[in-house]
Amino acid sequence: MVTADPKARSAPTQLLAAARPTGGALFTVALSVRSPVIAAGLQAILQDGDIECVDEAEAADVLATDDLPVPQGPRVLYAVQEAPCAQVLELLRAGIAGVMLLDREPVTVLAATYAVASGGIWLDPCSAIAGELVVAAFRGSRLRGPWGLSVQQLRVLRHVARGATNRQVGDRLGISPETVKNHLSDAMRAMGAYDRLHAAALFEQTLSEGFDPSIFR
Repeated sequence: MVTADPKARSAPTQLLAAARPTGGALFTVALSVRSPVIAAGLQAILQDGDIECVDEAEAADVLATDDLPVPQGPRVLYAVQEAPCAQVLELLRAGIAGVMLLDREPVTVLAATYAVASGGIWLDPCSAIAGELVVAAFRGSRLRGPWGLSVQQLRVLRHVARGATNRQVGDRLGISPETVKNHLSDAMRAMGAYDRLHAAALFEQTLSEGFDPSIFR
């Protein structure tokens, strides 16, 4: 839960001064959060970061909300306890500018707000869905996944982690065993894995942390 800790609120203002909109101009945020306690905590953090909180969304630069649908007008920072990948993808496609989990430190709350107010996009970096969202949203492009791996390298790792040989992986992906070997070698180098089993273990660890490889099918 977001809380207004006086000791924690002085540091974010200094740390994030450079992240404010161009020219250091102040901006306004409207809060539309169902929990009064969370709303009070967010308001205290934002005000400590020299951000003005206003009542009307139409008069704000940013609307921070945990409710849907969102009104037209201000840029929207969607603040929730949790959000499935598919739902957040739809929100981003609908024009929401940021997704932030509510249990974040003040420094993250301010960073997210500054990013959205400055015209940027914010995906909570501590969320298990963040990397998954980026790759899923740009499936087929050259965008990279965990460890900077390509989609094909992650596909290879997925099969290797299931115990497949290079030939079996090649048959399943429609590539040669030599190409599989090259993809695996490049992936191991990027991951810092010392052998095939270590690479598989590291990949399995990402699954336990919430990464969903099914988006690479």
